[in-house]
Amino acid sequence: MSPENHLVNRFILPQLKLIKFEKVSNKTFKLHCAKKTKWEVCRKCPTKSYSIHDKRRVSIRDAKLFNKNIKLIITKRRFRCPNCKCVFTENIDGIKQGFRTTEKYRGEILFNFQNFKNSTGVASYLRCSTTLVTKTVNQRLELELRKSRNTPWSSTVLIDEHSFGRSKKNKRKDFVTCFVDNNRKTLREMAPSRDYLDMKTSLDHIPGKEKVSHVVMDMSPVFKSFTLDYFPNAQSVNSFSVVPMVFKALKTIGFELSTIVVRASSGGPSRAKGSF
Repeated sequence: MSPENHLVNRFILPQLKLIKFEKVSNKTFKLHCAKKTKWEVCRKCPTKSYSIHDKRRVSIRDAKLFNKNIKLIITKRRFRCPNCKCVFTENIDGIKQGFRTTEKYRGEILFNFQNFKNSTGVASYLRCSTTLVTKTVNQRLELELRKSRNTPWSSTVLIDEHSFGRSKKNKRKDFVTCFVDNNRKTLREMAPSRDYLDMKTSLDHIPGKEKVSHVVMDMSPVFKSFTLDYFPNAQSVNSFSVVPMVFKALKTIGFELSTIVVRASSGGPSRAKGSF
């Protein structure tokens, strides 16, 4: 094996061995590969099979190697089980069944999507379709959503409403209610309206509402009644009262500092009242 083939062989999937290296162009390489093992386990019954029924070639897109586009031309074998006589195709770790891309390639799509913030830019850079980019990103978002559904509430929750336009029916503003996990700095859930039942239905799948100790909101009657009912151990905090409290604290600190400065400059107690 040549030095370049030996180097390439170290970067392909662990279960594959490099058979042939083909240069299609200056930017695209084809790697002809096959699986290393001589046997495969039947999917229906746990029986080793060495009997090869037939072979077929598949083209798989892999992640870029040294900024070159890589296509894996894999010769897949179909085995016949000696026990149940079932014919099945061998599996390769890193390539899901029925997919024409490796998991490394999909990971590269997600990485570039975070940098480009644009499906068209990712598709142009990786030379794939925007449909593949969108499908891959949506699958990862769905996975992250399932993870978040099992994550309990933290101690502090922020509730606020946002308007995205006006309704065509009554020409009133349509509001959605956002619930933010303040400890994790993440948006946990959104309710389609400010209605009590809509908010409760949207949050019922999140566990640990008894652990919430503080809920920050604008003290609207709807939010206040919802907080008292849904978060039984939480203390309501008015978001509009936070800023005045900060200014009040700064004013108190400024008064004390100015009083100290006047007393120090006069050499004793002063009757002058300082102000911030």
